[in-house]
Amino acid sequence: MIPLSGSLSIGGFSLQAADPATPPLDILTWTDAWLDEALAHPAYDAAGYPVLARPYLILLKLTAGRTQDLADVQRLVAYTSEEERNAYRSLVAQEAPELGEDLEALFTLADLEFGAKEEGA
Repeated sequence: MIPLSGSLSIGGFSLQAADPATPPLDILTWTDAWLDEALAHPAYDAAGYPVLARPYLILLKLTAGRTQDLADVQRLVAYTSEEERNAYRSLVAQEAPELGEDLEALFTLADLEFGAKEEGA
C-alpha cells in the first residue's frame, strides 16, 4: 500500500512510494469545469504520454498560486509569441479572470529575465 503523505493546499493529496528516492505523486481533486476540456484534449510529451496542454497547465499553475507554480508559469511563457500569449489570455479571461493581471505580470517578468521573442522567429 502506498502511504498518504499529506494534503495539498490547492486541493488534493500526496502519495509517497515505499522507496524514499521516488518523488511523491500529487493527486489533485479539483472539479473546475475546464478540466473536462483539458483532459479531453491532451498534448503529448516526447515519450508519447498524454499531458495537459500548455494553456491548461498555465491556468492550473496560476490557480495554484504557489511560488514554484508562478515561477513555472514564467518559464512556460518565456519566448512565446503574441499569438500564443493571446490564447493563454483568452483561457484565463474565460476561466479565471481574477488571474489576468498575474498572467500579464508573468509575461513581463519572463521578457525581462529571458528576453522577448522576436516576431517572425
